This record gives sequence, C-alpha cells and structure tokens, in this order.
Amino acid sequence: MRRWGLLILLLAIWTPAGTVCAQGDASRLYRQLEAASLEVLVEGRLSGSGWFAASHGLAVTAAHVIKDRGRIEVLSPVAGRLKARLVATDLGHDLALLLVERSGDHFPYLDLASTAPVLGENLYLFGSPLFRHGLLVTGGLAKEETQFEWNDRNHCYTEVHALSAMTPEGFSGGAWVNAKGEVVGVQGGMMSWKGALMGIAFMSPVEPVARLLNDKRTGETISLGAMFSEPWESPAAATTSPEPEGLLVSQLVSGGPLAAAGIQKGDVLLAVNGQRVRYRDQLLRLVRRNQAGTQAMLTIRNREGAVCEVRVELHPRENY
Repeated sequence: MRRWGLLILLLAIWTPAGTVCAQGDASRLYRQLEAASLEVLVEGRLSGSGWFAASHGLAVTAAHVIKDRGRIEVLSPVAGRLKARLVATDLGHDLALLLVERSGDHFPYLDLASTAPVLGENLYLFGSPLFRHGLLVTGGLAKEETQFEWNDRNHCYTEVHALSAMTPEGFSGGAWVNAKGEVVGVQGGMMSWKGALMGIAFMSPVEPVARLLNDKRTGETISLGAMFSEPWESPAAATTSPEPEGLLVSQLVSGGPLAAAGIQKGDVLLAVNGQRVRYRDQLLRLVRRNQAGTQAMLTIRNREGAVCEVRVELHPRENY
C-alpha cells in the first residue's frame, strides 16, 4: 500500500502543470475570459467574437468578421456598447486588430502565451456562437503542424492549426487559451460538410497575433488568387493524366495573379519555378516565401492537355 501511495504522489508531481483546467479553476477561467472578451457588431448586427489584448483598448477578432467594413461596435460585459475602428488586418491568418474607444477606464485583457500548445493539452474557447452569449468550449490540437484552409470571405488561404472541437458560427474571433488563460490562437472557422459540423475547428496561431499587436499595420499576404484541389479530390484532375499530379484550379479570384495571366478554372498547376507540387500546403508555403512583386514561373496543363510555362507576378491579397 505504501508503494501505491508513493506512486500516486510521484504521478501527481510529474503531471505537467496547466494542461488540464481543474474543477476549482474552471469558474475562475470563465470569469477571466468573460471580462476580457467581446461581441463584435457590424452595422448593429452580432457578427462574431473578440477579446481585449491591451488595457487601453486594442482588441483582436477574425478578419472575416468585419470584412464588409461597415460600422464597427463591440459589446463588453464590463464596459457596455462601444465604438471601435479597424487598425490593421492579416488576411493570411484571418486576423483583425481593432481599437475600442475608452472613456477613462482600463479594460481587462488577455496575455499571449509564450509557448505554443502541444498535442494532448486542453484548450478553451470563449465566445458567442449563434447569438448565444458567453459560452466556453474545450478542444485540443488535432495536428502538430499548421495547414492552409480556404477562407471564402477573405478569398485567400488562411494558415491555421486544426483542433478537435465543435465551434458553431459566431465563435469566430474568439480567443483560444490554455489552462492559465493565456491566448494560444484565434478561432477562424470549422470543417463542415453540407452544412453540418465535422468536429474540426481552425485556429490562427499565436505568433502572427503577436506580430500584428507589435506592428499595428496590415501585413502582406502573398497569394496566387485561386483555390486548388489536390489530385485525389476531383476526378477531373485525374482524367487528364495517367498518373494524377499537380493541383487543379477550382476557383479564381477576380484580379488575382492567375486570372490576370489567363489561367482558367479547370487548368492544373504542375510546378512552381520548376518544383513539382501536389499538396496545397506545399504550394502555399512555396508561394508565401516570396515578396510582393516577385515573378514566378508556373508550369500549367490546360483543360485540353497542353503543357505550357506561364510567368506571373505575385501580389498581396490586399491589393485585389
């Protein structure tokens, strides 16, 4: 019995701190998040969630929440209904920085985590999904590496962490935090199929949040201005070659680099600067290493099966 007691004591000591929110800390965490969180109104309508990142009124939400750029206000449980203005955006991470008007009082705010979350760690999201106020949900990383997901509101890809969590519409812009209440990312979207949630949420990493707060200016998101399907997603990509390869252009953004170069929906992107591509994440990482104005040579197979080289100039998504 003594051995079992010692073993239990050692396990308690070795359990990593801050990975699970104990029952006694749950209400504390809820109150902390509630005080620092916001509901974002666009033209008077509840559009998403957000949170204070500084006591003087800097706040963070998702860029697609305020995409229409109408009248922006926030609802704060501690400060009421206040006007806000857009300071900067980062479309590549679906982030928006707001400045909320202040009448003398300082706002409760959330600190950023100094370390990234790990697999197996409990994470918590606070927000107002589907017009329900102040809900807290739990989730965790579903994959260690970030990936790229198409954001239909921003018309570009967003770099995100995939999380195992159910996050209905309205949570967008809310803070994902660890058990200490430190922000580890920002809710951006969720995986769905025919309108049904699939239990996978998408969270913008904390590093670009820190950059946005530090720089306070809109960042450049280099984009090809197109949505792509991998070979195994669409029969159309496979039928043009004995061995499926490349990425099918499944959607074009008006004014984007691919549209400007005459590339059409249904064409297949085989290579960038001679480097073969087959995965979306591979392509997006290649493209986003470039600066605005960089020219890239794309190898394209058109819908008739002809292969050609097309030179395109890469532009920030903010410019078209």
